[in-house]
Amino acid sequence: MNDLIDEYLELIARDLQGPAMQAHHTLLETEDHLRSAAADLMRQGISEEDAQIMAISQFGVAGDVAAGHNSEVGIFTFGATLRSLFAALLQLVSLGFMVVGASAVIAYVASILTSTQTVFGLPPSALPTASQCSYWLSIHPTAANCQQAGTWEAANDSIWLLVFVGLVGAFLYVALRRLRRSNRISLNAIPPMLIPVIAGSIF
Repeated sequence: MNDLIDEYLELIARDLQGPAMQAHHTLLETEDHLRSAAADLMRQGISEEDAQIMAISQFGVAGDVAAGHNSEVGIFTFGATLRSLFAALLQLVSLGFMVVGASAVIAYVASILTSTQTVFGLPPSALPTASQCSYWLSIHPTAANCQQAGTWEAANDSIWLLVFVGLVGAFLYVALRRLRRSNRISLNAIPPMLIPVIAGSIF
């Protein structure tokens, strides 16, 4: 069996920055913690391989461990920071899109509790063109008038659009999770002094 802890330590060592002595100390501390955790799990009857997998999983993503070390020694590489900014943006966008998707359910329930007109109805001041009315009525031939047909079309378009946005958000969120698990990206490489700046810019 390949020693999974050694492989994990190699992943951490690849991204460590700063004085060699401090990097070596971080690796020794990490290995000591993982070996102890794996030994405790093995005493409970868990196989060596499973014990190492569990110990590593509990300790965290290798990229995050390396980023934490780099942060402590005050070193932030451009590449790591850029990847971290990308990850933070991806997380923000994915969560925002999923909230938008959830709003489709809220809008649908609201239309049931009230009416489609209340939630999706065209504003009273709206003056649809003859071609719009003709199009809406061709899609919704059972509508009583142009206004109702337009409302039904707006409801269909809005709900499906919101659902699509929500699915895109879920896809992005899963993609981010996989990137983090594969140690290709980390959320902890952004210098702390930049966090207020980034948050203020987004706001």
